[in-house]
Amino acid sequence: MSQTDCLWKLSFTVTRPATEIFSETLEEAFHPEATAVSMTELDEKAALWSVEAYYHDEPVRAVIDTMLVVPEELTGEKPQNITIEQLPPTDWVTKSQQGLHPIITDRFFLHGSHDAGKCPVGKMPLLIDAGMAFGTGHHPTTHGCLNMIEKVTRRRKFQNMLDLGCGAGVLAIALAKLTGRTITASDIDPISVDVTRENARFNATPNQINAITAKGFDHPTLRAQAPFDLIVANILAQPLCDLSATLSHQITYDGEIILSGILQEQANMVLAAYRLQGLYLRDRINFGDWVILNLAPNRS
Repeated sequence: MSQTDCLWKLSFTVTRPATEIFSETLEEAFHPEATAVSMTELDEKAALWSVEAYYHDEPVRAVIDTMLVVPEELTGEKPQNITIEQLPPTDWVTKSQQGLHPIITDRFFLHGSHDAGKCPVGKMPLLIDAGMAFGTGHHPTTHGCLNMIEKVTRRRKFQNMLDLGCGAGVLAIALAKLTGRTITASDIDPISVDVTRENARFNATPNQINAITAKGFDHPTLRAQAPFDLIVANILAQPLCDLSATLSHQITYDGEIILSGILQEQANMVLAAYRLQGLYLRDRINFGDWVILNLAPNRS
């Protein structure tokens, strides 16, 4: 598909607690397979959110209705205002880039190609253009992770790091720039892995990013590299809970974990799952509706 081809958009409204389950269902479906899924707050007081999915081909309403049965049963909620519409031909890449302003953190200037050359003195440039893989760094979860990465790498030197669920590779590239080390980056989506490698080239870190396609830790490279002294996982709250036992066994005795993709009201659920594995809260960053957690074993 070229960047100006037509897309089809599926959208519906659910309450905030249900957005994660409905969006995960759309993301994980193979038929129809979404090119992107997004969640947008519509009404803060009513806790209403819009869930949108984009497709190359027109999704069949009957198939969509069948696919949504499971999240409806899990949440006890039926989505409202379901619409399927064809979007006009648009240069989506250019449009997306124009709407993305640079993100400035303590150490980084994260920008698209349209803002190249504008990096302030004393900041490290991170060039990430909008593309096929999730994660430009502008979402609060990624932005917050960058802040947490800056904090933990200032406090200690890590030797063996993993970006689990790397998306477009923003966090892996940031770690590579901050530490000068080779970073392992993995994602279940092979397109994300390809985009991570491409972004590593754009950021002059191709030899520092070892990007692989893997589901969880099911890959020989990950098994060979483990244990890690730092794992960053910007995913979603429920998958992070599901991974708690496995992930906790992949860090060193004094290793640390950074978890993101967690809404404020989900933080206690995630913390409880990891506390059962002997990992405790070391630091947290509240970033709007989201929270970024830094966990480590209690060795005191």
